[in-house]
Amino acid sequence: MSEIEYEPDRLRQAGRVAAEAARHAESVVNRLDTPPATGIAGRTPMSAAFHQALSEHHQAHVRFAGHLVNNYSTAGKRATKTAALGDELTAETTRIAPRTVGDAGGVGDTSGQADSELSQIAARIAEAM
Repeated sequence: MSEIEYEPDRLRQAGRVAAEAARHAESVVNRLDTPPATGIAGRTPMSAAFHQALSEHHQAHVRFAGHLVNNYSTAGKRATKTAALGDELTAETTRIAPRTVGDAGGVGDTSGQADSELSQIAARIAEAM
C-alpha cells in the first residue's frame, strides 16, 4: 500500500473554502435566474439577433455556474470526509498500536486483526478521495 500523507486541518479548511465557493456560485445562479429582457436594443431584426445571442450566452453562464456549484460542493464534501476518515485512522492506529507490539518489543497481535482493521479504514479513505 502506498503511503498517504495529509494535513487534516488543511483538508478541513479546503472543505470550508470549497463549500463557501459553492454558496457564492449558487448565489450567481440565483441572480442570473432572470433572462435578459426582450427589446433592450430596439425592435429591429438586428436587435432580435443580438437578444438571441445575449440569451444564449446568459444560459451558458447559468449552466457554468451550476457546474461550479456541483464541483465545489463535491470537493468540499470529499475534503471534509477525507479529513474525518484520516482522524479516524489516526485514532485507530493509536488504539491498535499497543496490541501489535508487545511490552518487550515483540509482536503482540499476530492474528492480523489490527492490520485488517487499519486496511479497512485506509480503503474508506481511498474511496473518499
